[in-house]
Amino acid sequence: MKIMDIISERGYGMQRGIAQSRDSQDDYTNMNKRNINKQLDTNREQQIKVSSANRIAQKRARKIATGIPQRILNPQQPQAPRGQQ
Repeated sequence: MKIMDIISERGYGMQRGIAQSRDSQDDYTNMNKRNINKQLDTNREQQIKVSSANRIAQKRARKIATGIPQRILNPQQPQAPRGQQ
């Protein structure tokens, strides 16, 4: 018997088209992963823009529009004098 006859007779777990179907499955899986990662990246960029805009808005909300320092507009109340000892 030839070696090829023995291999084809016993099979050795090899079947026609298995490698090709596995390759097409891998292509499909990779395509899905790429699409999911692209969507996640888009969402991540939008979240970064929103959080940045919120940070800037909060920073601007703390400032007083007149440009006068807050310590002048809202001075601290003077402390009551303590008794002399």
